[in-house]
Amino acid sequence: MILYAVSAFVITLMLTPKVAQMMKKHGIMGKDVHKPIQPEIPEMGGLSYILSLAIVFGLAFFLLNDTTFGAVLSVILLSALIGVYDDIKGLTQAKKVVLTLFVGIPLLFFVKDTSVDFVLFSVNFSSSYYILVLLAVSACSNATNILAGFNGEEAGLGAIASFSLGVCCIVLNNQLPQLLLFSLSASLIAFLIFNKYPAHVFPGDIGTLPIGALIAASVVIGKIEFLGFIALLPAITEFLLKLGVSFKGKEYGPTKVVKGRLYPPPYVSVANVLTRKFPLTEKTLVIMLWSLGGICGIISVSAAFLIK
Repeated sequence: MILYAVSAFVITLMLTPKVAQMMKKHGIMGKDVHKPIQPEIPEMGGLSYILSLAIVFGLAFFLLNDTTFGAVLSVILLSALIGVYDDIKGLTQAKKVVLTLFVGIPLLFFVKDTSVDFVLFSVNFSSSYYILVLLAVSACSNATNILAGFNGEEAGLGAIASFSLGVCCIVLNNQLPQLLLFSLSASLIAFLIFNKYPAHVFPGDIGTLPIGALIAASVVIGKIEFLGFIALLPAITEFLLKLGVSFKGKEYGPTKVVKGRLYPPPYVSVANVLTRKFPLTEKTLVIMLWSLGGICGIISVSAAFLIK
């Protein structure tokens, strides 16, 4: 498991500068709107860790002879393809939600237990569980896509959530999800070296959608659905808040920056609540969001001990 995670880290570390350079060469750039001069930054950098994870999980598929990795690879690549189309052509958030409903289909063939453990009690959802899997993959992939926009935000939160859930799997002795989650966390940490403030590359939707999709796939395979919900609570909360404004937050305009301080647009979101309450810079906002993710991660690990 450690070898796979280290491989994911090293491959992502090597690929990210090359991917950023390739995107710059082809003019795939995005403005860093929270900087005074709004520099143009290479987009779609998430391709680096998607390729890294595809290599690592493909290797695991052959070495461990486990077809589950094939299903996980399908989830990653399907969500990444939706992200590619969105990055290049553009999709409304509603269309992304609908399209990502199909991403979880490969997982349905590996469902053996239709119950969900809520720590104090368990509920068997029977055939409804299959629908819940599709909804969960869609909701999680869009949640990690929506809670984004600040340097290092999505990669950092994804790394924290996946690492926390990997520890949960150690507690519960779920070995296969450990490999998936620690590999994701390691690759995101490597990407974060280039994506943290001030960012030199953006993940793009090709990078943000697969984060949630892979975490959802891992918790379904590992039967830690409720723990996954806790670990992803900041992103899920953001998804529900954006749903409350029909995913039309962009119509209010971006967060404004005056002398380094962030001033949010007039709608409710996780970041907007924090920037409205505290005088925050982009860097301190992201640290606060990472801290929230860390708290949720600690709660999920604590809950794993109760389940055990």
